[in-house]
Amino acid sequence: MRKKGFTLVELMVVVAIIAILAAVAVPMYTKFQQKSRIGTAIKAAMGVMQPFQEWYASEESFSTLSMAADNSFDGLSRDGSAVKVGVSLPFIERLTWIPTFTNDKIVIEWTFTDGCPAIDCEGRFCLFCQDEGCDLEIQMTPGSQFSTLAKDPGDRTACSL
Repeated sequence: MRKKGFTLVELMVVVAIIAILAAVAVPMYTKFQQKSRIGTAIKAAMGVMQPFQEWYASEESFSTLSMAADNSFDGLSRDGSAVKVGVSLPFIERLTWIPTFTNDKIVIEWTFTDGCPAIDCEGRFCLFCQDEGCDLEIQMTPGSQFSTLAKDPGDRTACSL
């Protein structure tokens, strides 16, 4: 008479199959998560472009801007009064925003505190404004699969000026 149930070999085969599936699925899930965070960072950087262009049109300089602890932007108007720019960058898990403001350019770099082991994910958003208008550029880590998202500014780039 045979007992009902699974043999040890059958159970080991099932465990091996599950381990193989997990070995494939976990890296794919990690990569998907990182891509999502990068996409969120790029979208957020693009979202601040219009308010910054409006600020430049009225104040003709970015040098009085600063980023507050809550990722919002403050500035001093020409008459010296404190002004909220009306835009903020979102909090994204394990992401640090690093803004730099000069007279005619804003550079907002982003970096992940835990890095991105599966993909290259650091980048920066550059907005360069003059009387004729503003140039926008998004730069990603060279060789990154996201480098195709960068605008093609030709020889003159907003990040290098």
